[in-house]
Amino acid sequence: MAENKPKNNDNWHKMSQSEWLQMPPIESEIELSKYGGYHIPIEKLRPLLDRLNASTRNFTVSMYKDGNIVCAYGSLELTVTIDGEQRTVVGAYNLPILDAPNGYWNGTLKSDCIKNAALELGARFGRDLNKGIIKEPVVREARTTKLMPDTKIMQQYQDAINKGDEAAIKMMENIYQIEYQ
Repeated sequence: MAENKPKNNDNWHKMSQSEWLQMPPIESEIELSKYGGYHIPIEKLRPLLDRLNASTRNFTVSMYKDGNIVCAYGSLELTVTIDGEQRTVVGAYNLPILDAPNGYWNGTLKSDCIKNAALELGARFGRDLNKGIIKEPVVREARTTKLMPDTKIMQQYQDAINKGDEAAIKMMENIYQIEYQ
């Protein structure tokens, strides 16, 4: 991590929002990512975004299959107010859904889209945090663990069977451990 990271930004209220956005993140906000490099977790990022009256819109999700791995792609628009002017930035993220904590891939996907959009706002949100870091390629092992479906997923599965929607049936069977009683 860069040596010039401040221990705190307690003087943020004395500067313009534009100046504040160019300050590096506080060291205690930065964490090591499981994929290598550094990031600011969403729970630490949200209060910072609240200072800019942040809001999101147009969150879209698409599912695709990469070999035997089912992935989700998401994007959204993040709108903030900086020194009295509105600014909108876009963030996107790809996620193998079985990599999501606790199986909540949709929330994880949206959080990572917000984090990526916030990077465009300035150093305060982690832009250039990993500048100069050379990451090794991530090699993923094939997963065999499937998620346990809830009643809503089982209803969607039954609806797909009733409609003869083979694509939906196959996708759910690849993701969820579906058992008949």
